[in-house]
Amino acid sequence: MDVDDDSGRMGWLETMYSGLKRQPREYVDRVSLTPRIAVLRNIPFVVPFNDRVRLFHALINRDRIRLNLGLLGNAVSSSSLGIGVRPVGAVIRRGSVFNDGYEQLYPVLSGKPVARSSEDDGDNIVGSTAGQNQALPRQIVNTIAPLGMPMLPEFDEEFLDSWQMAQPSQPTTQVQRNDVFKRRMQIQFMDQYGMQEAGVDGGGVFKEFLTSLIKEAFNPSQGMFSSTKNNQVYPSPTQGYAQLDLDKYRFLGAVIGKALYDGILVDVPFAPFFLGRCMGTMPTFNDLPALDEELYRGLVALKNYPVASKDKATGDDAATDEIYRVFGMDFTVTVDAKDGQGGTRTVPLVPNGEAIKVTSQNRMLYVDLIAHFKLTRQNDKVVQAFLSGLHTMIPETWLRLLFATPTEFSRLLCGDSGRINIDDWRRNTEYEGAYKAKREEHPTIVAFWDVVRNELTEKQRRELCKFATSCERPPLLGFGELNPSFCITSSSSDENGNHDNRLPSASTCVNLLKLPVFSSREILHKKLLKAIESGAGFDLS
Repeated sequence: MDVDDDSGRMGWLETMYSGLKRQPREYVDRVSLTPRIAVLRNIPFVVPFNDRVRLFHALINRDRIRLNLGLLGNAVSSSSLGIGVRPVGAVIRRGSVFNDGYEQLYPVLSGKPVARSSEDDGDNIVGSTAGQNQALPRQIVNTIAPLGMPMLPEFDEEFLDSWQMAQPSQPTTQVQRNDVFKRRMQIQFMDQYGMQEAGVDGGGVFKEFLTSLIKEAFNPSQGMFSSTKNNQVYPSPTQGYAQLDLDKYRFLGAVIGKALYDGILVDVPFAPFFLGRCMGTMPTFNDLPALDEELYRGLVALKNYPVASKDKATGDDAATDEIYRVFGMDFTVTVDAKDGQGGTRTVPLVPNGEAIKVTSQNRMLYVDLIAHFKLTRQNDKVVQAFLSGLHTMIPETWLRLLFATPTEFSRLLCGDSGRINIDDWRRNTEYEGAYKAKREEHPTIVAFWDVVRNELTEKQRRELCKFATSCERPPLLGFGELNPSFCITSSSSDENGNHDNRLPSASTCVNLLKLPVFSSREILHKKLLKAIESGAGFDLS
């Protein structure tokens, strides 16, 4: 059976949890929970991936309701529960997205007080711990499930309460700081001329800000991250730097966590050994090919080099050992000196490593130490800073228990990289304005889907998806997961009543494409391409 098939969704956790649900509420404790959580902890791959994504979303939605932030994917309004929550604001210059974002938003993460809204009261302001342990009303719990579906039996309040009991708690002051960074953020862009761009941030401008910041900061040319030969990024090696700006890495970790918390896909091809660390798994020698294939082959050759018994060193006489005579290495590694002159420096793998020769007796230890240095030790400080930011938003236990491999975590972060399913997109589209009555039978809509299917390249389809929703990849579980649903509406004509002089526009905060009623398929094709390839931000009309 396909592990992503929804037909078996009802069974796996219901069977595991049925015994617990029959017990009195006070019986739900760590002892009774352990066997059930153990399945996710030890063999998560036996649970369909889409089910684990739904549980992940349910856990996030429960936290969002606690903070009056609205449900995942529906944070356009300040709160679905009726109590306003003051957003965190920032003014961002085009071309300086990362620096402006860091300078204005990192103080929020690091604990600088944020002004309270006059609409907030003491029990509902973000950061307050009041009511955190209270049971949620049943009518609220039944809205936690993503996609607007009724709550699955296995994701009811009792299960989520039990899951929460298994997670380590954080200090109250740290929880308060994390909660502030979880607030809705209101962004105002400034163009290259210092003018405010048109558009009120109902969520879409923030998504554009987040994706632009990530694209800028994770670009290897900026120096904070490096790339492998397969263009997968990881934190740059830091051995040799005199000073480290760890706060920036912590901020970027929190930004990635914010994307997960708000259900925003990111377009960053992270290296699998780095994603593994985000999930609490330390890389091993087998992860080295993803970083340096040539070094990996050399170490494999060292491991497998045949040595006769008579050529092995005896006692402290390493010079007589065949491995040392052939390879001539000691327990050190050469790294870039980071001096701007292209120089190098030697780093011992163990204390006094320059005096310890690599022999047939210790070569396996040398191989493991080299792999550990390359994959962990040389950038450990910045990785730890990044992870501290990520885990302020998303607990490490959620990632470790719900996702089995770095590939699964990559899918959660970046979505599916396959071709866009046009049938799924079309099936989950709503229509308003001039298109509401005839829907898919309206001539302009017929022409639109024909152009999307037969005229646009896959790259252009992704640009269209980004133009209308702010992300070039569809949601992980399909377009039906978009909230609000993707919608096409008609737009106004010019002063002469002509639609053909207008361009398509979009409100990404509500996943709305504004499509003029063009007079022909050819004009629609031309205008659509001009709109999606313009990169004009929110000033396009």
